[in-house]
Amino acid sequence: MQYLFSPRNRFSTWRQLWVYLAESERELGLDISEEAIAELKEHQRIEDDEFAAAALEEKRRRHDVMAHVHTYGLVAPKAAGIIHWGATSW
Repeated sequence: MQYLFSPRNRFSTWRQLWVYLAESERELGLDISEEAIAELKEHQRIEDDEFAAAALEEKRRRHDVMAHVHTYGLVAPKAAGIIHWGATSW
């Protein structure tokens, strides 16, 4: 139970969803490279050192999801521009 509600599980789940989103968008014809998706998958599980970077970004951005989008982009730079792409309304 403790793990299910842990920050590690929550943020890793967000990353898993962003991988699924990128794969689906690629299937639909959006310009997302296999390399970008491979990087997303490689860094799908958030590492201990990324929590501090995400916390700092959250203070700057005042938005937890966007802080984690940015942090994920730091470890997966080929995918930085497409993480969470199309997942919000304009």
